[in-house]
Amino acid sequence: MENNLKKGHAILDEWADVIRDPNLSIQEKNQKIYDLEQQSVGIFGLRKHLEELYKRHPDVKDWRNK
Repeated sequence: MENNLKKGHAILDEWADVIRDPNLSIQEKNQKIYDLEQQSVGIFGLRKHLEELYKRHPDVKDWRNK
């Protein structure tokens, strides 16, 4: 379980990095996030993965609105 959590947190960290990357277009970000989401949902469950992402990286919560 703990190993799964570490893997999940690594995915969320990568997700936040994708959102912060100024060199990626919205389409590229959406595709990378979709791929990461498929991995994190399996670890955290459908809703919990977003709660965990925003808890770990609150600055990326409203990235589409910026």
